[in-house]
Amino acid sequence: MVIFLSACGQHQKKVESAANSTLQTYYDMNIGLEDSEANPQDYSKVFAADQRPKNVILLIGDGMGINQIMVTRQRFYGVDGKLFMESMPFSALINTHAALNDNITDSAAGATAMATGKKTRNGMLGVTADTLPTENLIEKCKRVAMSTGLITYGKLSGATPGAFASHVASRDMKGDISYQMLQTNFDFLFGDSEDFWGTTSDGKAVNRAFAESLGFHILENKNQLNESTDDKILALLSPLVMEDESIESGKVVINPLAPTLSDVTKKAMNHLTKNPKGFFLMVEEDWIDSWGHDNRPDFVTWHVRHLDEAVQAALNFALSNNETLVIVTADHETGGLTNIEVGDTTGVLRLNYSTDEHTGQPVPLFAFGPGANRFMGILDNTDIFRIISDLLALPDSE
Repeated sequence: MVIFLSACGQHQKKVESAANSTLQTYYDMNIGLEDSEANPQDYSKVFAADQRPKNVILLIGDGMGINQIMVTRQRFYGVDGKLFMESMPFSALINTHAALNDNITDSAAGATAMATGKKTRNGMLGVTADTLPTENLIEKCKRVAMSTGLITYGKLSGATPGAFASHVASRDMKGDISYQMLQTNFDFLFGDSEDFWGTTSDGKAVNRAFAESLGFHILENKNQLNESTDDKILALLSPLVMEDESIESGKVVINPLAPTLSDVTKKAMNHLTKNPKGFFLMVEEDWIDSWGHDNRPDFVTWHVRHLDEAVQAALNFALSNNETLVIVTADHETGGLTNIEVGDTTGVLRLNYSTDEHTGQPVPLFAFGPGANRFMGILDNTDIFRIISDLLALPDSE
């Protein structure tokens, strides 16, 4: 599929042509017109090589490869612009293959590698390829009395957050994922409530009463979240993204009751930083992957920028805090997106999708803060767990 993006109007235009007996799809879209943040502030601050962070914020763009970042930059800020994540001083490429020589990972195996340092089979969460539970970063942080949080602009019982909070043989075991997540004693949880409430595989109810019995205060809109001073926050609403309305209107439509990813990240950081022992926070933008499966670069780039706004919030927190490591990466790339031509004067981006599934492309990682210098070169996704564990001096796995 070949897709053209050009600066020829406020709304995208889609045209299909059967030229050369191959169906081609073209999109017209603004390029480089929104340049207010094209040159982010300087995040090149140098920390001592041996300085360790007290806090870690890991931001994950589900399905976000290098080209998704590049096209987002060119769409919104032009070729000379820059995303906030691109301004971070240290970077690496991350290999993402799953266990047993499976070159193409899914979100479950990819996130499990980051959360536990262990490769697993696609579809599994928090377990080895032999289905043995393996301790994750959240559990390690809790053992040293750190605060913890999970944020996703997707289903809270989805694969990426589930890898940081559960140990199940299948990502489809939604009730078990939710049950284990609530029992993990998080301080802050945010996500789409779809599939969250239900029943475990052995018949335990996962409902509001169960969550409240564990001390969670359940919040259901952005106003409640903004005003909350509760110790344990479970913020759930559905949907976060109005999918049908987005497709019909040709632009991403967010539930008016939902906060932005940046706003949730700010709330979580301010909530978690009260703990003198430090905190670990995972933030995911899930819709980069969802729209990538549909080969919708107009929507994909909107969500990459949505994530980048949360990156900006995290970086500004880290700049003022001086004890926070910020990491931005992805679990895998979706769609095989490539930019095969840039028009010299027309502002046209010619894009090609090679698939509507995941690919085995390495994904980027960007880092800022104490310990960021550890993320350089070619790394494996399991190295993320290893390096974070070392920097936070977390105990060995039980």
